[in-house]
Amino acid sequence: MSAQQIKELRERSGAGMLDCKKALDENNGNMDAAIDWLRKKGLAQAAKKSGRTAAEGVVAVATDGNKGAVIELNSETDFVARNDQFQALAEAVASYAVHTDGDIEKLKAHTCTVAKKPVGEAITDAIATIGENIQLRRTAALQATNGIVSSYIHGSVKPGMGKIGVLLALESTGNKDALNALGKQLAMHVAASNPSYINLSDISEEAKAREAEVSKTKATKLFAEFQAFEASMAKYKDHLTTERNFSEKQFEPKLKELAQTLPNVDTLLSDYESKSVSEDRKEKQDAEKTKKLLNVFFQEAAFLLKKMRSYGDDAAIQEKLAQLYLDEAMREAVLMEQAFVIDGKTKISDVLKNAEKEVGAPVKLDAFVRFALGEGVERAEDDFAAEVAKMSGTAA
Repeated sequence: MSAQQIKELRERSGAGMLDCKKALDENNGNMDAAIDWLRKKGLAQAAKKSGRTAAEGVVAVATDGNKGAVIELNSETDFVARNDQFQALAEAVASYAVHTDGDIEKLKAHTCTVAKKPVGEAITDAIATIGENIQLRRTAALQATNGIVSSYIHGSVKPGMGKIGVLLALESTGNKDALNALGKQLAMHVAASNPSYINLSDISEEAKAREAEVSKTKATKLFAEFQAFEASMAKYKDHLTTERNFSEKQFEPKLKELAQTLPNVDTLLSDYESKSVSEDRKEKQDAEKTKKLLNVFFQEAAFLLKKMRSYGDDAAIQEKLAQLYLDEAMREAVLMEQAFVIDGKTKISDVLKNAEKEVGAPVKLDAFVRFALGEGVERAEDDFAAEVAKMSGTAA
């Protein structure tokens, strides 16, 4: 048969090129017979389903000694993601991915030992059998030269697969059991905190510049809100006698909180003045509660106003706020700068340093991969429902 025949069959059936070639081979080049052959195999229907959005499914991980891999296998519905056949396919594909170096084309071409055909064809068969679009969206692999690869699944539907999958490579000549325990905790941390980089030095100048622009915009907005608050607080300057300190990273939430309370301050002051002189015991108690609330408000407002103005003129304040935003964004994005989710305070860099005693040797976090199911996929949630309605004759 000719390339033109394969092209024509592909256009008419919507099946893959290799499937079209095989169909023509099996039917001596007869186009109609080849189409019937594809339909019987379910391959034509599978191709039609391939246009539908698949954003559900599972993330699956597999490890083998110092190697590990993670895949995302998508389906259209969560119902199919919980199907035993679908999960068995995901488990098998993840195990093959360990040996295909994170190359998705290699993985698709890898022989599926159960089906005795390439993974890509096994997925096509599953589409025909299960009745939904199934896509092997991505894969990644890690290897530790002299250490271990740890994995973690969050939102597990069964061992090794769930909604978020993490691989993490630790390099160390120390005790492997201790290293594995550390790796599991760090992988859990990555699942929860979703860092973008390992070290601050990994951030490109381009990424820093983009984040700096975002930080400037946020600083301009926050400073405008501060100026409005500062102007409104002028009439209460006699109440700003003491200060209650808080972290600079709390400037934005504290300002919002204080600004929300501000419109009620006159009422609270009036309420306190009237009830504090009352002979009624309950009203006196209410007055004390109001006084405590006002004290916190004025003390925090006093600190905020003084601290902001300590940075200099308006331009200097905005520059400082922009730097604070930028520093915080960098810390949040960098794994080594994050606070360990296990205790909420120890930096990850210190966690690794502290672990050296238990492991018995230096520990280096070499790489990590985090897959979250469906991230970046534009979901068209009505696709499957619309097709069901069309098939049942209930579509509008």
